[in-house]
Amino acid sequence: MPYPADIHYPAAATKTNWLKQKSLIDKTGKTGIGPKLEAAEKAWGEIPFADLDDRNHKPKTSQEAQTALNKANTGMTKVTKARAALKAAIDHINLPATTKGLTGASKTAVQTIVTQLKAADKRLENMDDIPQMFTVDLHNVQQEEQKAEHEALAELHTVQVKAGATLVATAKTAKRQADGAYWAEDTDWKAIADHGLKYLQQELTVTGTTKNGKAFSEKLKLYGIVGSGTAKFKKP
Repeated sequence: MPYPADIHYPAAATKTNWLKQKSLIDKTGKTGIGPKLEAAEKAWGEIPFADLDDRNHKPKTSQEAQTALNKANTGMTKVTKARAALKAAIDHINLPATTKGLTGASKTAVQTIVTQLKAADKRLENMDDIPQMFTVDLHNVQQEEQKAEHEALAELHTVQVKAGATLVATAKTAKRQADGAYWAEDTDWKAIADHGLKYLQQELTVTGTTKNGKAFSEKLKLYGIVGSGTAKFKKP
């Protein structure tokens, strides 16, 4: 799992702990270790771990998934900065000039600090594929939305057919066929005399409500009329 089991900065690598661990004789010297550890801890504290935890991420919409992905990408920039601060602390401690002259107790302390900093950096390194997981979430939600939208368009209700601004027909339902055409059943043509024949091969505006309650409106060509009840509409 890329999300670390432990998201806490190592206690042994804090500036406070380092100052406690320094031997009395070493307290009079300046190693520069404290400021580096302080910077590393600060950078770690700025990581928005909650925004990077995909385990309980259950977006219901593509907008929610996109927002979460954006937050994750922003969070990863903080991870990168924290890793740089950890490396800076490690590199500084490993300089011979830094540890030169330290007594036994202090040397033991810096060895522990370096070990803990490296382990912490490894935890962050393993998070590199987290944005990809959020990207997969976004893709999956988008696929589900597209599927739901496709299914919702399978049947229209409260259908109206207009030529320009003029209402020329109504139907209770219109069902989509395999070729994408809509067949409006029990069509009530306002021009009763010819049952809409004069509109054949003309582009008309077909409106209605999809199965999920959304408004539908498209320019479709009337390309067939079966008897006096079923009208066939299809995109030009």
